[in-house]
Amino acid sequence: MKQWLIVMVFVTLLTPHFALANCSDAYLPCVNRKVIRAIQLNLQDRGVFKGKVTGKYDAPTERALKQFSKENKVEFDRNLNKSLVKALWGVEIDYENATPEERIAFLKKIKVLKDSSASPDSKEKNAASTHE
Repeated sequence: MKQWLIVMVFVTLLTPHFALANCSDAYLPCVNRKVIRAIQLNLQDRGVFKGKVTGKYDAPTERALKQFSKENKVEFDRNLNKSLVKALWGVEIDYENATPEERIAFLKKIKVLKDSSASPDSKEKNAASTHE
């Protein structure tokens, strides 16, 4: 009995770490902090987000996204999906399946990255990736 209890506690403690390690690129808790910050600023400008702009996907951010989604009749599934992106920025992109170039163009459009005529550097490619 003690062995099962130890195993259950061990699995319970490690499950969140494994879940985050296997995040999809569009799963909001795993999205780059610069993108989350852009979401927070967008929702703040709309008067929906009342929290501190941190770039972290936290409870106030999720509440604001749920409220925004409900008000705009957009599905909220904790993913940066097509309908949410379109409602927030008027841009159509399948963020999860987008190429790095498409993501960089999107990030420039929402002003997460500077628009430059030079080819994307490593900083831009990192911002287009899942994590910082």
